Amino acid sequence: GLRLREASEAQIREAARSEAQHLYRLEWSPVALSEAGPDTPTLIVGGDGDLPARLGLDHVDSVAALVVRLDEGAGIPARIVFDHLSEPDGSILAAAHADAGRGLSELQGILAEARLNEASVIWLTRGAVSTGPEEGVSALSRAPLWGLVRSARAEHPERSLQLLDVDVSS
Repeated sequence: GLRLREASEAQIREAARSEAQHLYRLEWSPVALSEAGPDTPTLIVGGDGDLPARLGLDHVDSVAALVVRLDEGAGIPARIVFDHLSEPDGSILAAAHADAGRGLSELQGILAEARLNEASVIWLTRGAVSTGPEEGVSALSRAPLWGLVRSARAEHPERSLQLLDVDVSS
């Protein structure tokens, strides 16, 4: 049942002055990325090629290229990282559509390939979400990708699908 009681004006004022402690809150923690060791083969997919060059990792342009590599006998990577770090071209609306379309294609390709079921899949963005009150969102066009991947995680809880918003300035 539900029982309602009238609150006095003094009670409302007191409640407005007190600091509310929320049961659920989001806290972001900075994480230092270490170099991938030989026991965790990592493959970078997409992007401009700068990230895999800086990290000394293998790179393919698309999920289709990854599947071709697997068909040719290449080993299955333990970690697949989708590079969404480059600056978007054109208007924010066009960039949001392009990023969401690319993310959907990547998700469909990864989820359709049974050989990649055990791989950890990560999407890297920069400035797509705010990680603190003093930080803004500089790449709002990437925000739909976050919603898309979160939905896929809910539909495929057995898969390791992750999102990371990174600062690659250092």
